[in-house]
Amino acid sequence: MAIAQRRSPRRASAILKEGFLLPACDDVRLFLPTFLVAVAYTAISVHGYSAVVGPLLTHVFHHAEDLWGSNPAWHGHDELVRDTWELAGKLVAAGAAYVLVTVFTVGPAVSAATVSAAVALCSGERSASSSHPLAAGKQPAAAAGRGVRGPFRTAVLCGALHVVACRGAIFVWAFYVSFHLRHMSPVVLTVEFLFFLLCHLFALYVELVCTVAIVVAAAEPAGCFQGARALRQAWWLVAERTRPAVVLLIVKGAVTAVAETVSFYPVRFYHGMAYSVLAGLVYVSFYAALQTWFVCAATLYYYQCRQGNGGYAII
Repeated sequence: MAIAQRRSPRRASAILKEGFLLPACDDVRLFLPTFLVAVAYTAISVHGYSAVVGPLLTHVFHHAEDLWGSNPAWHGHDELVRDTWELAGKLVAAGAAYVLVTVFTVGPAVSAATVSAAVALCSGERSASSSHPLAAGKQPAAAAGRGVRGPFRTAVLCGALHVVACRGAIFVWAFYVSFHLRHMSPVVLTVEFLFFLLCHLFALYVELVCTVAIVVAAAEPAGCFQGARALRQAWWLVAERTRPAVVLLIVKGAVTAVAETVSFYPVRFYHGMAYSVLAGLVYVSFYAALQTWFVCAATLYYYQCRQGNGGYAII
Protein backbone atom coordinates (compact mmCIF):
# COMPACT_ATOMS: atom_id res chain seq x y z
CA MET A 1 0.00 0.00 0.00
CA ALA A 2 3.03 2.24 -0.43
CA ILE A 3 1.75 4.57 -3.11
CA ALA A 4 -1.72 4.76 -1.60
CA GLN A 5 -0.20 5.77 1.74
CA ARG A 6 2.26 8.18 0.13
CA ARG A 7 -0.45 10.07 -1.72
CA SER A 8 -3.32 9.46 0.68
CA PRO A 9 -6.00 11.28 -1.37
CA ARG A 10 -8.49 12.49 1.21
CA ARG A 11 -10.58 14.75 -1.00
CA ALA A 12 -12.63 13.77 -4.01
CA SER A 13 -10.72 16.18 -6.26
CA ALA A 14 -7.46 14.53 -5.17
CA ILE A 15 -8.83 11.12 -6.14
CA LEU A 16 -9.69 12.45 -9.60
CA LYS A 17 -6.20 13.89 -10.07
CA GLU A 18 -4.34 10.89 -8.67
CA GLY A 19 -6.46 8.56 -10.77
CA PHE A 20 -4.97 10.27 -13.82
CA LEU A 21 -1.42 10.46 -12.48
CA LEU A 22 -1.31 6.83 -11.37
CA PRO A 23 -1.14 5.27 -14.88
CA ALA A 24 0.40 8.29 -16.60
CA CYS A 25 3.31 9.10 -14.28
CA ASP A 26 3.98 6.37 -11.74
CA ASP A 27 4.54 3.41 -14.05
CA VAL A 28 3.62 3.71 -17.71
CA ARG A 29 5.08 0.29 -18.54
CA LEU A 30 2.69 -1.40 -16.14
CA PHE A 31 -0.43 0.13 -17.70
CA LEU A 32 0.62 0.32 -21.36
CA PRO A 33 -0.16 -3.35 -22.21
CA THR A 34 -3.53 -3.24 -20.48
CA PHE A 35 -4.33 0.09 -22.15
CA LEU A 36 -3.53 -1.28 -25.62
CA VAL A 37 -5.68 -4.34 -24.94
CA ALA A 38 -8.46 -2.05 -23.71
CA VAL A 39 -8.22 -0.01 -26.93
CA ALA A 40 -8.49 -3.16 -29.06
CA TYR A 41 -11.40 -4.48 -26.99
CA THR A 42 -13.21 -1.12 -27.14
CA ALA A 43 -12.77 -1.00 -30.92
CA ILE A 44 -14.18 -4.51 -31.30
CA SER A 45 -17.13 -3.89 -28.98
CA VAL A 46 -18.03 -0.50 -30.51
CA HIS A 47 -17.72 -1.79 -34.07
CA GLY A 48 -19.67 -4.95 -33.23
CA TYR A 49 -22.54 -2.96 -31.77
CA SER A 50 -22.65 -0.21 -34.40
CA ALA A 51 -22.27 -2.56 -37.37
CA VAL A 52 -24.33 -5.59 -36.27
CA VAL A 53 -26.39 -5.27 -33.09
CA GLY A 54 -27.45 -1.63 -33.48
CA PRO A 55 -28.86 -1.89 -37.03
CA LEU A 56 -30.68 -5.13 -36.18
CA LEU A 57 -32.18 -3.49 -33.09
CA THR A 58 -33.37 -0.52 -35.18
CA HIS A 59 -34.94 -2.81 -37.79
CA VAL A 60 -36.71 -4.83 -35.12
CA PHE A 61 -38.09 -1.64 -33.55
CA HIS A 62 -39.37 -0.41 -36.91
CA HIS A 63 -40.93 -3.75 -37.82
CA ALA A 64 -42.52 -4.07 -34.38
CA GLU A 65 -43.96 -0.56 -34.66
CA ASP A 66 -45.38 -1.35 -38.12
CA LEU A 67 -46.77 -4.61 -36.79
CA TRP A 68 -48.33 -2.81 -33.82
CA GLY A 69 -50.25 -0.43 -36.09
CA SER A 70 -51.14 -2.87 -38.87
CA ASN A 71 -54.47 -4.54 -39.46
CA PRO A 72 -54.42 -8.36 -39.14
CA ALA A 73 -56.72 -8.52 -42.17
CA TRP A 74 -54.11 -6.76 -44.33
CA HIS A 75 -52.70 -9.03 -47.04
CA GLY A 76 -49.09 -8.30 -46.07
CA HIS A 77 -49.59 -8.87 -42.35
CA ASP A 78 -48.33 -12.47 -42.36
CA GLU A 79 -45.20 -11.54 -44.30
CA LEU A 80 -44.53 -8.68 -41.87
CA VAL A 81 -44.86 -11.09 -38.94
CA ARG A 82 -42.40 -13.52 -40.55
CA ASP A 83 -39.89 -10.75 -41.27
CA THR A 84 -40.20 -9.46 -37.71
CA TRP A 85 -39.58 -12.89 -36.21
CA GLU A 86 -36.65 -13.48 -38.55
CA LEU A 87 -35.05 -10.18 -37.58
CA ALA A 88 -35.76 -10.90 -33.90
CA GLY A 89 -33.97 -14.25 -34.21
CA LYS A 90 -30.94 -12.60 -35.81
CA LEU A 91 -30.97 -9.95 -33.07
CA VAL A 92 -31.06 -12.59 -30.34
CA ALA A 93 -28.14 -14.47 -31.91
CA ALA A 94 -26.06 -11.34 -32.46
CA GLY A 95 -26.93 -9.98 -29.01
CA ALA A 96 -26.01 -13.27 -27.35
CA ALA A 97 -22.62 -13.30 -29.10
CA TYR A 98 -22.05 -9.66 -28.16
CA VAL A 99 -22.95 -10.26 -24.51
CA LEU A 100 -20.77 -13.39 -24.45
CA VAL A 101 -17.75 -11.36 -25.54
CA THR A 102 -18.37 -8.17 -23.55
CA VAL A 103 -19.85 -9.59 -20.33
CA PHE A 104 -18.56 -13.14 -19.88
CA THR A 105 -15.16 -13.43 -21.61
CA VAL A 106 -13.07 -10.59 -23.02
CA GLY A 107 -14.66 -7.70 -21.12
CA PRO A 108 -14.13 -9.18 -17.64
CA ALA A 109 -10.58 -10.20 -18.57
CA VAL A 110 -9.70 -6.64 -19.58
CA SER A 111 -11.30 -5.22 -16.43
CA ALA A 112 -9.53 -7.75 -14.19
CA ALA A 113 -6.15 -7.05 -15.81
CA THR A 114 -6.52 -3.27 -15.45
CA VAL A 115 -7.67 -3.54 -11.84
CA SER A 116 -4.85 -5.95 -11.00
CA ALA A 117 -2.31 -3.51 -12.45
CA ALA A 118 -3.71 -0.62 -10.40
CA VAL A 119 -3.83 -2.72 -7.23
CA ALA A 120 -0.29 -4.01 -7.80
CA LEU A 121 1.00 -0.44 -7.99
CA CYS A 122 -1.06 0.97 -5.10
CA SER A 123 -0.32 -1.93 -2.77
CA GLY A 124 3.43 -1.74 -3.35
CA GLU A 125 3.74 -5.08 -5.18
CA ARG A 126 5.20 -3.12 -8.07
CA SER A 127 7.81 -0.75 -6.73
CA ALA A 128 8.39 2.33 -8.81
CA SER A 129 12.02 2.44 -7.59
CA SER A 130 13.22 -1.04 -8.60
CA SER A 131 17.00 -1.17 -8.48
CA HIS A 132 17.57 -3.65 -11.30
CA PRO A 133 16.27 -2.62 -14.75
CA LEU A 134 15.67 -6.22 -15.86
CA ALA A 135 13.75 -7.02 -12.70
CA ALA A 136 11.74 -3.84 -13.15
CA GLY A 137 10.81 -4.97 -16.64
CA LYS A 138 9.70 -8.43 -15.57
CA GLN A 139 7.88 -7.47 -12.39
CA PRO A 140 4.81 -5.73 -13.91
CA ALA A 141 3.61 -8.80 -15.78
CA ALA A 142 3.99 -10.98 -12.70
CA ALA A 143 2.29 -8.45 -10.43
CA ALA A 144 -0.56 -7.79 -12.85
CA GLY A 145 -1.05 -11.42 -13.76
CA ARG A 146 -1.06 -12.84 -10.24
CA GLY A 147 -4.45 -13.56 -8.78
CA VAL A 148 -6.57 -12.52 -11.78
CA ARG A 149 -8.96 -15.44 -11.38
CA GLY A 150 -10.86 -13.93 -8.45
CA PRO A 151 -11.23 -10.48 -10.08
CA PHE A 152 -12.27 -12.18 -13.33
CA ARG A 153 -15.07 -14.11 -11.62
CA THR A 154 -16.19 -10.96 -9.84
CA ALA A 155 -16.09 -9.02 -13.12
CA VAL A 156 -18.30 -11.63 -14.80
CA LEU A 157 -20.86 -11.40 -11.99
CA CYS A 158 -20.74 -7.60 -11.98
CA GLY A 159 -21.08 -7.41 -15.76
CA ALA A 160 -24.14 -9.64 -15.71
CA LEU A 161 -25.66 -7.58 -12.90
CA HIS A 162 -24.97 -4.35 -14.77
CA VAL A 163 -26.61 -5.62 -17.95
CA VAL A 164 -29.68 -7.06 -16.25
CA ALA A 165 -30.32 -4.31 -13.70
CA CYS A 166 -29.41 -1.20 -15.71
CA ARG A 167 -29.29 -1.79 -19.44
CA GLY A 168 -32.39 -3.93 -19.22
CA ALA A 169 -34.35 -1.08 -17.65
CA ILE A 170 -33.13 1.36 -20.30
CA PHE A 171 -34.03 -1.12 -23.06
CA VAL A 172 -37.56 -1.56 -21.68
CA TRP A 173 -37.93 2.20 -21.45
CA ALA A 174 -36.83 2.70 -25.08
CA PHE A 175 -39.10 -0.10 -26.28
CA TYR A 176 -42.08 1.42 -24.46
CA VAL A 177 -41.44 4.96 -25.70
CA SER A 178 -41.00 3.80 -29.31
CA PHE A 179 -44.63 2.61 -29.33
CA HIS A 180 -46.25 5.43 -27.35
CA LEU A 181 -44.19 8.49 -28.28
CA ARG A 182 -46.73 9.97 -30.66
CA HIS A 183 -49.55 9.67 -28.10
CA MET A 184 -47.73 11.23 -25.13
CA SER A 185 -48.32 14.67 -23.66
CA PRO A 186 -45.39 16.98 -22.78
CA VAL A 187 -45.83 16.20 -19.09
CA VAL A 188 -45.60 12.46 -19.68
CA LEU A 189 -42.57 12.95 -21.94
CA THR A 190 -40.87 14.97 -19.19
CA VAL A 191 -41.53 12.21 -16.68
CA GLU A 192 -40.19 9.63 -19.13
CA PHE A 193 -37.04 11.69 -19.67
CA LEU A 194 -36.47 11.97 -15.92
CA PHE A 195 -36.91 8.22 -15.58
CA PHE A 196 -34.41 7.71 -18.40
CA LEU A 197 -31.94 10.03 -16.64
CA LEU A 198 -32.40 8.18 -13.35
CA CYS A 199 -31.74 4.88 -15.13
CA HIS A 200 -28.45 6.23 -16.46
CA LEU A 201 -27.43 7.58 -13.06
CA PHE A 202 -28.26 4.25 -11.48
CA ALA A 203 -26.20 2.53 -14.19
CA LEU A 204 -23.22 4.73 -13.31
CA TYR A 205 -23.69 3.96 -9.61
CA VAL A 206 -23.80 0.23 -10.26
CA GLU A 207 -20.71 0.57 -12.48
CA LEU A 208 -18.81 2.21 -9.61
CA VAL A 209 -19.92 -0.46 -7.14
CA CYS A 210 -18.93 -3.20 -9.60
CA THR A 211 -15.52 -1.62 -10.22
CA VAL A 212 -14.86 -1.34 -6.48
CA ALA A 213 -15.96 -4.98 -6.12
CA ILE A 214 -13.33 -6.05 -8.65
CA VAL A 215 -10.76 -3.97 -6.74
CA VAL A 216 -11.78 -5.69 -3.49
CA ALA A 217 -11.36 -9.11 -5.13
CA ALA A 218 -7.91 -8.14 -6.43
CA ALA A 219 -6.62 -6.33 -3.33
CA GLU A 220 -7.66 -8.81 -0.66
CA PRO A 221 -6.01 -12.23 -0.18
CA ALA A 222 -7.05 -14.88 -2.67
CA GLY A 223 -10.35 -16.49 -1.75
CA CYS A 224 -11.23 -13.88 0.89
CA PHE A 225 -13.56 -11.78 -1.26
CA GLN A 226 -14.87 -13.09 -4.57
CA GLY A 227 -18.11 -12.82 -6.45
CA ALA A 228 -21.12 -11.90 -4.32
CA ARG A 229 -19.02 -11.26 -1.17
CA ALA A 230 -16.83 -8.75 -3.00
CA LEU A 231 -19.92 -7.08 -4.46
CA ARG A 232 -21.56 -6.83 -1.05
CA GLN A 233 -18.37 -5.43 0.51
CA ALA A 234 -18.08 -2.85 -2.28
CA TRP A 235 -21.70 -1.83 -1.81
CA TRP A 236 -20.99 -1.25 1.89
CA LEU A 237 -17.85 0.78 1.16
CA VAL A 238 -19.63 3.04 -1.34
CA ALA A 239 -22.49 3.56 1.11
CA GLU A 240 -20.00 4.57 3.82
CA ARG A 241 -18.11 7.11 1.67
CA THR A 242 -20.76 8.73 -0.51
CA ARG A 243 -19.20 12.13 -1.30
CA PRO A 244 -16.19 10.89 -3.33
CA ALA A 245 -18.47 8.34 -4.99
CA VAL A 246 -20.92 11.04 -6.08
CA VAL A 247 -18.08 13.18 -7.47
CA LEU A 248 -16.72 10.22 -9.41
CA LEU A 249 -20.16 9.47 -10.83
CA ILE A 250 -20.78 13.08 -11.87
CA VAL A 251 -17.39 13.45 -13.56
CA LYS A 252 -17.61 10.09 -15.34
CA GLY A 253 -21.17 10.74 -16.51
CA ALA A 254 -20.42 14.29 -17.68
CA VAL A 255 -17.26 13.32 -19.57
CA THR A 256 -19.02 10.37 -21.20
CA ALA A 257 -21.99 12.51 -22.23
CA VAL A 258 -19.74 15.20 -23.73
CA ALA A 259 -17.65 12.60 -25.57
CA GLU A 260 -20.74 10.89 -26.98
CA THR A 261 -22.15 14.24 -28.14
CA VAL A 262 -18.91 15.44 -29.71
CA SER A 263 -18.36 12.11 -31.49
CA PHE A 264 -21.44 12.70 -33.66
CA TYR A 265 -20.10 15.87 -35.30
CA PRO A 266 -17.12 14.39 -37.20
CA VAL A 267 -19.33 11.62 -38.60
CA ARG A 268 -21.97 14.13 -39.68
CA PHE A 269 -19.84 16.88 -41.22
CA TYR A 270 -16.78 14.99 -42.49
CA HIS A 271 -16.60 12.03 -44.81
CA GLY A 272 -13.88 9.77 -46.09
CA MET A 273 -12.34 6.46 -45.08
CA ALA A 274 -9.13 7.92 -43.63
CA TYR A 275 -10.96 10.49 -41.54
CA SER A 276 -13.46 7.90 -40.29
CA VAL A 277 -10.66 5.54 -39.24
CA LEU A 278 -8.81 8.37 -37.49
CA ALA A 279 -11.95 9.56 -35.70
CA GLY A 280 -12.75 6.00 -34.64
CA LEU A 281 -9.22 5.48 -33.33
CA VAL A 282 -9.39 8.71 -31.33
CA TYR A 283 -12.78 7.73 -29.92
CA VAL A 284 -11.79 4.22 -28.78
CA SER A 285 -8.46 5.48 -27.39
CA PHE A 286 -10.22 8.20 -25.41
CA TYR A 287 -12.83 5.79 -24.10
CA ALA A 288 -10.17 3.23 -23.10
CA ALA A 289 -8.21 5.98 -21.34
CA LEU A 290 -11.38 7.09 -19.56
CA GLN A 291 -12.03 3.55 -18.36
CA THR A 292 -8.42 3.19 -17.19
CA TRP A 293 -8.68 6.46 -15.28
CA PHE A 294 -11.98 5.36 -13.73
CA VAL A 295 -10.46 2.06 -12.60
CA CYS A 296 -7.44 3.82 -11.07
CA ALA A 297 -9.68 6.38 -9.34
CA ALA A 298 -11.90 3.58 -7.98
CA THR A 299 -8.79 1.77 -6.72
CA LEU A 300 -7.57 4.86 -4.88
CA TYR A 301 -11.09 5.38 -3.57
CA TYR A 302 -11.03 1.83 -2.18
CA TYR A 303 -7.72 2.42 -0.40
CA GLN A 304 -9.03 5.72 0.97
CA CYS A 305 -12.04 3.91 2.42
CA ARG A 306 -9.77 1.24 3.86
CA GLN A 307 -7.39 3.72 5.48
CA GLY A 308 -10.20 5.95 6.72
CA ASN A 309 -11.94 3.06 8.44
CA GLY A 310 -8.71 1.65 9.85
CA GLY A 311 -9.54 -1.56 8.03
CA TYR A 312 -13.17 -2.32 7.36
CA ALA A 313 -15.75 -4.71 8.61
CA ILE A 314 -16.16 -8.04 6.87
CA ILE A 315 -19.84 -8.50 6.06
